Amino acid sequence: MPLTLYWYILRDLLKLLALATGVLVLILTIGFAFAPMSQGLLNPWQLVKVVFYIMPATLPYALPFAAAFATTLVFFRLSADNEVTACAASGISYRNLCVPVATLGLCLTLTMFLLGNWVVPWFWQRVTNLVERDVTGLVITQLKRGNSFTYDKIGGSELVLRADLADIIPTDAAPDGPYRRIGLIGVAAGVFDKQSGLLKQDYTGEKAVIDFYREGDGISAVVRLINPTVRDPEHGIALVEGNRELQVHNVVLPFKHDPRLMSLTQLRKVSAKPELHKGVRRHRDQLLERMAEYRSIAYVTKYLEAGELQLRGRNDEIYRLQADDFEVGHHDIRLTAQDRMPIIMRIGKGMSVRQRLEAKSGRIKFDIDQRTFEPRVLISFTDVKVIDPGLPTPEGRVGTRALVPLSLGEPIMADVDKQDSIGLYNLVAQQAAASPEMAKELGKKGRARALSNQIRRVQNSIRARVNERAASAVNCLLVVVLAAVMAMLLRHQVPLAIFFWCFLPIIASMLLTSSGANFMKDNQWTLPPSISAVSVWVGNLMMVVLITWVYRRLNRN
Repeated sequence: MPLTLYWYILRDLLKLLALATGVLVLILTIGFAFAPMSQGLLNPWQLVKVVFYIMPATLPYALPFAAAFATTLVFFRLSADNEVTACAASGISYRNLCVPVATLGLCLTLTMFLLGNWVVPWFWQRVTNLVERDVTGLVITQLKRGNSFTYDKIGGSELVLRADLADIIPTDAAPDGPYRRIGLIGVAAGVFDKQSGLLKQDYTGEKAVIDFYREGDGISAVVRLINPTVRDPEHGIALVEGNRELQVHNVVLPFKHDPRLMSLTQLRKVSAKPELHKGVRRHRDQLLERMAEYRSIAYVTKYLEAGELQLRGRNDEIYRLQADDFEVGHHDIRLTAQDRMPIIMRIGKGMSVRQRLEAKSGRIKFDIDQRTFEPRVLISFTDVKVIDPGLPTPEGRVGTRALVPLSLGEPIMADVDKQDSIGLYNLVAQQAAASPEMAKELGKKGRARALSNQIRRVQNSIRARVNERAASAVNCLLVVVLAAVMAMLLRHQVPLAIFFWCFLPIIASMLLTSSGANFMKDNQWTLPPSISAVSVWVGNLMMVVLITWVYRRLNRN
C-alpha cells in the first residue's frame, strides 16, 4: 500500500514539476536575452544559440519555485479530495505522506548541487565562447556606428579607440600568431588613467591593426599604429614614430572572472593560485609597474651620480647622458644645467659620437612595458644645442627635443616578473621596509596591501559561492517539505493563500542565503571563514524552524 501511494503522489509531483519548470525557464531565458536582442547585438542565429545555452543555466533559479508550486498543488488537491483524511484513517501518518516529497527533495538537492557546481558553469562558458568568437564583430560594429571601444590596460590604464573605417583582414598562419585581425583607417586613441580619468597619451594615425590573441582564459588585443603622431599632454612631448605598438590590453569578457559562474574545480584552482583571477592580476600588475618605476629611478640616479648614464636606442646606438644637477620626482627625474656645465647627451656606436646635444633643462620619464615590466626611458630636452657633423649645418639650436624611447643597459625586473601574487607581496614588503617612501606607497600600507586585500576578497568570494551553492541545494529539500506540510495545514484556505504563505518564507530564505554570501564575501570584520559561513545558512535554519513549527501544528490537528 505505501509504495502504491508513494508512486501515486510522486507521479503527480513530477508532472507538475516538469510543467512549472519549463514555464519558468522560458520566462527567465526571454528576460535574459531581451536586452542584447533589443540593442541589436545578436543576429537571429546567435539569439537561438544564446537561448539554447541560457536555458539550462536558469534551472537553479527555476527549480525551487517550480518544486514548491508543484508540491503545493498536489497536496492541496489531496487535502481537498479528503485523501489525506482517508490516509490518516488507514493509519498512514503525515510523516509517511511526506516520504515521496522528501525523496523528490533529495533528488533535487543532488541535482542542484551538480547544476550549480559543474553544469551551469559549463553552459556559461559556452556563452562566453560564443561572445569570444564574435568579439571582433562587436568591435567592428561599435566602431562603424561611430562609438569608441574601450580596453582595460594591464597597468591600471584604459585605452579608448575610435576609427573611421574598420574591417577584418587576413592573418598569418603562425601557431603563436593572432587568431583574428582588424584593419583600421583614420585612427585616434587615448590612454587614460582609470582612477583620475586624466589623459596620459594620445595617438593619431592614418592606419592601424588590432591583433587578437587567446591567452589562458581570456582574450588580449595588441593595437599597432602605423606612422602615428604621439602626444604627451602632461609633459608637452609630441613626436612622429615609424610604428607604435600599444602593449597588450585585456578585452573584458562577461562571466570569465565571476566566481558565481565558475565550476567547483575552477574555484579550487583560483583559490590555490589567486593570480588567475583578473582582479588580483590587475593589482599585481599595478604593483609591478610602480615597482619598476622605483627601480628605474634608482638605476638612473645611481649612474648620474657616478658621472654618466648609458642607455640603448635603436640599431644598437649608445646614448651617454651627463647631468650634474637633477631632482627626483614622484614619477620622473628633472635635469637642470649648471652655470658653465650644460646637460650633455652623446649619441653614437661604440666610442664614436654621431651627435651631441647640450641642453639647459630636461626631463626623464619611464614607460613600463606591460609584458616584461621593463622600463622604456623617455627623455626630452629644452633649449637644446645640436652638434652633428653629418648635417648641412653642423651646429644649431632647437626649442625642444624628444628622443626616441630608450632602454636601460640591463634588465631590472627579472627577479619579480615571474613571482606569484603571494610571493610578490612578501618580496615587495621586504624590500620596501628599507625605504620609508617606498614602504608608504608599495609596502604593507600601500599597493602591496591593496594586492593582499584583493587576494583576501577573491578567496572570501570563493568560499562564499561554495557555501551558497551548497545552501541553495539543501534549500530545495526544505522547500518541498515546507510546501507539503503547509498545504495540509491550510487545506481549508483558498489556493492563493496557501501559495502566499508557502512562497513568502521561500523567498525570504533565498534572500537570506544571498545576503549571507555577500556578507561572507565582504567580511569587513575579518571573521574566521567557519564563523562567517554561518550567515549563508541562516535562511535554511529559518526554514527548518518553520517546518518544525508547521508540522507540530499539523500533528495537533
